Amino acid sequence: VQEYLDWAMEDVARLESLLSAIRDATNLQQALQHDEKEEFDLKKAIEAWLAHSWQPAFAEVRFIFNGPQESVEFQGDPGRIHQMLDKLVENAVSFHTKGTAIEITLRKNESQIQLSILNQGPELPKELESQIFNSMISSRKQSDNRPHLGLGLFIAREIVSRYGGTTVAHPFFGPP
Repeated sequence: VQEYLDWAMEDVARLESLLSAIRDATNLQQALQHDEKEEFDLKKAIEAWLAHSWQPAFAEVRFIFNGPQESVEFQGDPGRIHQMLDKLVENAVSFHTKGTAIEITLRKNESQIQLSILNQGPELPKELESQIFNSMISSRKQSDNRPHLGLGLFIAREIVSRYGGTTVAHPFFGPP
């Protein structure tokens, strides 16, 4: 009987985790509507986040940042943009091949900003290319009993969409 109770409690914990993640995603949609926007230098922000957030968090990973010489002024919520980039960087780190670098590239032309995060790792399954930014989609192999809910890239896509951008994932052949 105790064994069945333990299984039931594990199922309840998994369901609570799932509901919490869904609630967070729903709250994000509402929160995005109330974000306060300010003008900030996206290039300088990425350099700071890389030095003080991602590199310390993933000390075993080598990051390369390629940005333009000039500043890249952006109108938005810096905290929200940081959240979006955190999700993309965490995903790149999760799927990169040990010993290879993760390359972050920022480009700007007259009408748009392009941000790319490249990693070397297992190839993205063709059937996931168009779906990877949807909620509850994951190609992650389970390493423990906790379900991976596939919300990180969904959150990134929602933030990018709020600013009128698009997200794309595709295989990249060649070293970054």
